[in-house]
Amino acid sequence: MQTVALLAFVVVAVVNRQVNANLWNYDDATVEGPSHWVDNYPTCGGANQSPINIVTSNLTPLTGSSTFTFTNYGRISASPYTLTNNGHSAMVTVNVKDITVADGGLGSTYVLEQFHFHWGTDDSAGSEHQIDSLPQPVEIHFVHYNGALYPDVATAAASNDPTAIAVLAVFVEVDDAAPTPDLSLVVDHLPAVLYEGDSNFVDAFNLTHILPSSLTSFFRYSGSLTTPGCNEVVVWTVFTQPIYITSAQLDKFRQIHTNIIGDPDEFMTHNFRPAQPINSRTIYLA
Repeated sequence: MQTVALLAFVVVAVVNRQVNANLWNYDDATVEGPSHWVDNYPTCGGANQSPINIVTSNLTPLTGSSTFTFTNYGRISASPYTLTNNGHSAMVTVNVKDITVADGGLGSTYVLEQFHFHWGTDDSAGSEHQIDSLPQPVEIHFVHYNGALYPDVATAAASNDPTAIAVLAVFVEVDDAAPTPDLSLVVDHLPAVLYEGDSNFVDAFNLTHILPSSLTSFFRYSGSLTTPGCNEVVVWTVFTQPIYITSAQLDKFRQIHTNIIGDPDEFMTHNFRPAQPINSRTIYLA
């Protein structure tokens, strides 16, 4: 069960604290920090790791259609979503298996499992991906598994198939004057999940409202989960257009904790992996 939980955090932060969770964190001042992940998780030293710094002078045009087909992303389900503090991120599990994305060069239909957030201590960093060495304050990952081949996200993550998982990455910039309205539907629940293991229901809402308004311009590459075990099973789509958050909303993310209630307080002020070498990979632009 612990292994399943770790893989489900997949790409991304979906575990409740497992037995070996103390083997990694985001603090490189400790022996559990990102530069040491490879000591306990060898795949974290692989050749196709994520995230990356996307260099815009070295891109290859993506052939074929760049138009995605989103199914039920806009539906407001009667089943609520679940917001969880898993000790590494704030994660929203959708609890249904019929929200999907296809086309856009993906080659299959992928089922949405969850989305989660990465952020920094201040607004100068926070996103996992960078564009020409420039990070953004927040990045959201929408994590999907290949529903044609796998029954769930954990099986997909363990498959060693480089197309088993598709992650849509969305940058979030600070704009106090014109934030993306529906982000508040998640952010307003963060005080209910201050400690690791806390969870709270979030009413289902139209997920297209927290995607960029333009979805046909994006970067595409083959990579990995950005958390241990760093499985190289991810088709990455990184949208060029951001959405927006207020400074006050972003501060709410920095108030949640990595520790369980009762333990010494450790604030989740940053939870992003540094950019990894591109090596011989091709980065595509649609």
